[in-house]
Amino acid sequence: MRVKAVDIARAMGLSKATVSLALNGKPGVSEGTRKDIFECKKQLESGIPVANTVRQYQNLLDGHEIKVLLVSNGLKNIKNAEMDLWTDVNAVFEKNAREKGFTLGIMYIDFINDSIEEMISECNMDRVAGVIVMGTELQEGDEEKFYKINKPLVIYDCELTTVKYSCVMINNRQGIALALEELFKNGLENIIYLGNSMYMYNYTSRRRGFKDILEKSGRAFSEDYIVPVGSSVEECYEFMLDYLQKNELPEAFIMDSYHVSIGTIRALRELGREIPEDVSLIGVDILPAYMTGSCKLTSVKVPHSERAYWVMQLLFKEMFEPSPLKSRLYTNCSLIKGETVKQVKLT
Repeated sequence: MRVKAVDIARAMGLSKATVSLALNGKPGVSEGTRKDIFECKKQLESGIPVANTVRQYQNLLDGHEIKVLLVSNGLKNIKNAEMDLWTDVNAVFEKNAREKGFTLGIMYIDFINDSIEEMISECNMDRVAGVIVMGTELQEGDEEKFYKINKPLVIYDCELTTVKYSCVMINNRQGIALALEELFKNGLENIIYLGNSMYMYNYTSRRRGFKDILEKSGRAFSEDYIVPVGSSVEECYEFMLDYLQKNELPEAFIMDSYHVSIGTIRALRELGREIPEDVSLIGVDILPAYMTGSCKLTSVKVPHSERAYWVMQLLFKEMFEPSPLKSRLYTNCSLIKGETVKQVKLT
């Protein structure tokens, strides 16, 4: 019985491309999956019912899982956040995992309330081939909690001092540089940075970038130029409602998270302040218009999906070609122009 790649793909729940790579001896498929594909081909050629093959391969997949740890440190940025930032990221993880013949398993772990030993035990099970840590809320020193995991491991969205693991991060300084360049180009110099109050790598590195870029450009910097406004949309809104009534407006605000952007725009509108006539705005992260009251916000676009792709490539390298040398990758941001930056006539 002649068996085609599409027949094997259908039987095993894999993509046709993965099966074709295996059958033609091409790289990009793990040796275990390649072996399973040839075994499936042999069974189908022998006339074994497809249903049996599906069940058999599903059992094999149960032993080839990539575990994603969504780590919380009580900050609610990973779990219970006001926006779902992780669906697209997990979709990239899952797509790349399946192309290599792996399934994806997700585990929430709260370092404040949950058992670290349970996390370690789960990740060290035979079915787990590699681990991705969603490190948005990680603090310095947290990497030690992963040391007993004996599987390949890569960290997404956090830079730690450890050289034990590869990490993929946002180039936060470059993103803030794009925002400042846009404001300077339009003649706007009186700029206040509205910061998220959460203590997280992304927020602290953006604030450092803001300070460094102002100083290196020869402009004055004062700690008063950075204003922490809250860690949730409601907190940011309440703070800005009070702040805007007690302080003169600057020429522009840079807002370093979606919480700050939504809360600030809401407060400005409630007080009758015009955007960008009264104050220009640049936010970090793209927001749907319905969250900004149809205000097309000029934004620094953060490369969430691109980082997810590179995390998977580094994890596969750890799994198939392990090396003591680890990598730190910074993915650059881009500026998406909206309607919230006023152009001041330069003389």
